[in-house]
Amino acid sequence: MNKKNILYKYFFSFNQEDDTPTFKILIILITYYSITLAACIAVPYNTIIDYYKGFNVMTLFNLLFLFLVIIGLSTFLITRNIQSVKIIFMIAICLFLIKTVIEGGGNRGFGFFYIITGFSILFYLFELRNGLITLLSLYLAIVIRVKMNNFSTESIFYDTENISRFIVLLSVATLLTIISITIQHFLIQYLSVAAYIDEVTGLANRTKIEYLLKQIFSGKTIYKNRFSLIGVKINQFARINSHQGSEKADFILKKYAERLVSLLPDCILVGRYTGTVFLFLTEVYNFEDIDDLANKLLNQLQEPIQIDDKSVSLQINIVVTRYPDDGSDGNKLINNIMTGIVKVNNIPGILSFYDESNFITEQKKYEMGEELRNAIINNELYIVYHPKLNLDNNSFHGAEILLRWNSRKYGEVSPIVFIPLAEDLGLIQTITKWVSDTTAQELKIIFDTIPHKSTNLIFAINLSPLDISDPHFIDYLLEFSKNEWISPSIIEFEITEGVMMDNNPIAENTLDFIRSAGYRLAIDDFGTGYSSLSYLHKLRINNLKIDQSFIRPLNESHPDSPIVDAIISMAKSLNLDITAEGVETKFQENFLRERKCNFAQGYLYSKPIKINDFIEILKG
Repeated sequence: MNKKNILYKYFFSFNQEDDTPTFKILIILITYYSITLAACIAVPYNTIIDYYKGFNVMTLFNLLFLFLVIIGLSTFLITRNIQSVKIIFMIAICLFLIKTVIEGGGNRGFGFFYIITGFSILFYLFELRNGLITLLSLYLAIVIRVKMNNFSTESIFYDTENISRFIVLLSVATLLTIISITIQHFLIQYLSVAAYIDEVTGLANRTKIEYLLKQIFSGKTIYKNRFSLIGVKINQFARINSHQGSEKADFILKKYAERLVSLLPDCILVGRYTGTVFLFLTEVYNFEDIDDLANKLLNQLQEPIQIDDKSVSLQINIVVTRYPDDGSDGNKLINNIMTGIVKVNNIPGILSFYDESNFITEQKKYEMGEELRNAIINNELYIVYHPKLNLDNNSFHGAEILLRWNSRKYGEVSPIVFIPLAEDLGLIQTITKWVSDTTAQELKIIFDTIPHKSTNLIFAINLSPLDISDPHFIDYLLEFSKNEWISPSIIEFEITEGVMMDNNPIAENTLDFIRSAGYRLAIDDFGTGYSSLSYLHKLRINNLKIDQSFIRPLNESHPDSPIVDAIISMAKSLNLDITAEGVETKFQENFLRERKCNFAQGYLYSKPIKINDFIEILKG
């Protein structure tokens, strides 16, 4: 922390005693410091003059004023409380005003000009109403005092002509100050509302929600014993915003907020925490009661909203967390809500209660995701080869390229864990390109080592549905095709059955490009989804991979598999290659060979291995 931050923290740290906005408190603090600085400069000078002229009473007034100001500021620096210090400064200022009026502005009358230049201070200390009353009272008191015309020959008011001019000056200054502080008052009021109220819905905003929770947990409200915090998430609101326009979207949000308030008349707080997340606190705590309330909300909040003779339906999720069961402070409870919302995201109509085990899982997922983001930079990813055997001639036909992650923090992480995580985080496209580029680099090594094998092998690279749906993936494939040592015919891109059924024009365009560029296409885990024969034909699939779940049960006790027979028969009728995954026994291999399955892949032949071991297998 630099010196500037240390000084700011020392002079402007304060205890939040009420819901006064931070910026307003800072203005009050600056007022305190300004009064103190002015007092430290002017009071000693005037005190010395008054003392030498024998004005002992006025000297005491000066010293008392300075003493109160210093005590007030010292009290703030010790306690950091604004309100109690405010009273001390108000007393000091009133004492100064009374003293200045009584003495007629001092020996020369200049004291009144201190008051005129500091009129606005009254507003920051006394607020608008009391400030205006004090200002007008002070104006009348000064006018009456100068009209009394009891001044020394050294005073500027000894000349009666100066009195008239001063009253005009005082009147103008008073009027301008009234206008100025009134404008400032409404400006601060507006900013205060903006600081705590959501502009669209009129509900409490995030700052207000967090402030109230802070107050609850500091013991300054009556709600600390137990309560429930409920989060309402509107799903797919961006679609409404894009279709209806921002003005109508705001109208829908406002109507939605009104409905929410009407359904929660006894709620402690209803607020809009983020763009599509509403939070409310309720003293309803019993599990059955809060479950009933949340279900009521879920049903009624999803009823259509009428706008321009049209009905708009909102899909929502609700997450409930309870104090003290689920957390001991406001931040923890809000984190519970947001974690629960992420958990059920894109699944509308779900009511869920916070579960600590789910939170821990999501927290670990987040932490692992942050590690995964840096895995490529830290050289933690690597590829392995799972060899495929040609069942016609017992030679290795190529391999499936598999990704592995050796994390510095977690060690070897299973692809079952990190591949879905990469898809959730939007990292899968980057990872797929890395796998493809790394495969290209290592294939050059393989072909340089055993050049006679370069045209007889096929290497399969898995593509995520997100890769296929990426409009920029074709651009990447164009760059990938510039690797001169790689013929497109030796690269086989594996996709899942679901990709074919999505009817996504971008995905269809990508798959068309893959085939037209000369690359092979394979359907991975075939038989576990709902493939259409017309799609198989339309996409000109080269290879069907029978899922290992159909191969693994085959043994002497269960020697038949009608599903495998049907898949092989269908593939043969469509002139497709067939690869069986998960082959682990000679019985399974013989079963597949008898049925003219083309290729087999499994631990019977090899586990996934690194490039050097794979080269040795190919040499053998």
